[in-house]
Amino acid sequence: MRIEEMIEKLKAGDTDGLRHAYEQFYKSVYQAAFFILHDPDLAEDVTHDVFLKLGERIGQLRNPERLESWLCQMAVNAARDLLRRRVRNVLCAEIRDESETVEGSPETATVKQEQQSIVRRCISRLPPDYRSVIYLRFYLDQSIEQISATLDIPSGSVKSRLSRAKQRIRQWLERDGQDKRLQEEEHIDETTVASTIGKMGKEIT
Repeated sequence: MRIEEMIEKLKAGDTDGLRHAYEQFYKSVYQAAFFILHDPDLAEDVTHDVFLKLGERIGQLRNPERLESWLCQMAVNAARDLLRRRVRNVLCAEIRDESETVEGSPETATVKQEQQSIVRRCISRLPPDYRSVIYLRFYLDQSIEQISATLDIPSGSVKSRLSRAKQRIRQWLERDGQDKRLQEEEHIDETTVASTIGKMGKEIT
């Protein structure tokens, strides 16, 4: 089916047009969503959502020849929106008071939980831009380049935000007198942050 004919059918609400669009562009749309999310299930959800909304949004397309790239951009935008919602959900959710299995004595477990609680509170105090890069880096395990693509910002900005976020956490710990509980300032490293973000992320998966 020609693109022009497909678009006309979509505008008319013809399911045959939607079926052809899905068959022809599904792979490209899915790949665009997966590039941002790195999660096959979430990418699938975003892909289906794009096609479900295609009929009502097709009127926004100005150049029929750009239908495929337009659909992929819809997928990228939807994936970014989903990530932002997940960031808010993760960082604002109440963390259940459940015992964590930790090797060693009860005292060790208590100290570890307290450390995670301190770091979590510090993360929640960060500006949204800093929370986003922390979440993407340590919970979704994205590289600097992937975060750059996800947030549509230069790699240098990603590195700067990560550095400033960890610096603020250290400053807060120093000010609040908590740095000694975390074995001095250098304890706020990727392992501590990743462990805390990972535990928080489980609340929404």
